[in-house]
Amino acid sequence: MDRFAISSQFLAADIDIKIVSDTLGHSDTRITRDIYQSVLPHVGENAAEGKKKAQRKKPKR
Repeated sequence: MDRFAISSQFLAADIDIKIVSDTLGHSDTRITRDIYQSVLPHVGENAAEGKKKAQRKKPKR
């Protein structure tokens, strides 16, 4: 299996983007997202949903 197929499968399995990025040797997760987000749109959607959940959990001051 080639690098692209394996990486796509990792992301489809919801393996953290940082782990995939490090495995590929990318210096930044943005590189990984830029390459694979078009193939796996749910990755971007999951990240956006995670951000929303994190923002809702912030304690009010």
